[in-house]
Amino acid sequence: MLQFNHLEAAAIFAFFTSIVFAIITKDTVRDRLVYFGWCFAAFLGVVVGLGWLMKLAHG
Repeated sequence: MLQFNHLEAAAIFAFFTSIVFAIITKDTVRDRLVYFGWCFAAFLGVVVGLGWLMKLAHG
């Protein structure tokens, strides 16, 4: 059975969610690719940022 750590699971979620967001909100392939990259980076940035905040808050 596959076992992912939190970051891997978040990256997989971000990947597939970004694909869906790009497909349903943008019309051209270029716009979809740009939006996918932006969404993916934003998802992972939030995950890493919140992780650091929790680490600082809890020691």
